[in-house]
Amino acid sequence: MNYFFLEPDLRAFKAQIEELRVRTNETLVDMSEGTRQSSETWHDNYLFEEGQRQWKMWATQLQEWEAILDKTEVVAPAALSDKVGIGSEVIMTDQESGQQKTYRIGSYIAFEPGDISYASPLGQILLFASVGKIQKGMIAGAEKSFKIEKIRGFLKDMP
Repeated sequence: MNYFFLEPDLRAFKAQIEELRVRTNETLVDMSEGTRQSSETWHDNYLFEEGQRQWKMWATQLQEWEAILDKTEVVAPAALSDKVGIGSEVIMTDQESGQQKTYRIGSYIAFEPGDISYASPLGQILLFASVGKIQKGMIAGAEKSFKIEKIRGFLKDMP
C-alpha cells in the first residue's frame, strides 16, 4: 500500500519524523541521567522508568512513521476536474442538517489547517465524487450523506 502526500505535507511529515528522532535520543539521555542520580536499582528509579515509557512511545511512533515514509508517493494537487481528488477543495451540503461546508482533501496525513486526509472516513466518502452527486458513508458509527455542490482544483475554477 502506498501513502500519497502533497509536497508541503511531505515536508511537514519529514520534519515531524526528525522531531521524533530528537525526542527519542533525548529520552535515552534522560534515562542515562536517571541511572546516575539514584543508588537504587533501575526498577525503583522513577526517572529511568518514565524514560523507558517515553522512549517506547516515541520509538514506536517513529518506527510507524518511518514505515509510512518508505511507502510514500508524492502527488500533484488535483487540477480542475469533475471529480474530487487529493488537493481538491470540496463544497458540500450535509443532507441531514442542511449545513454547507468546505473541505480540502489532503495527504494521507494532512498538516494544513482545514484539510482532511483522503484516508479519513469523510475523505473516503468524498474522494472521486462528482458535482451533484449524493455521497453516503459511515462516520463515527452513523450513516451520513453529503451532496457535492462544487469542486475546485488546485488551479481554481474560473468565475
